[in-house]
Amino acid sequence: MSTGTQAVAPGLPQFYQPIEQST
Repeated sequence: MSTGTQAVAPGLPQFYQPIEQST
């Protein structure tokens, strides 16, 4: 789970992407 910019599911990306892009 090192890739936070990668989308695992249609609902997870919203939680993973924003965290690494702009928290």
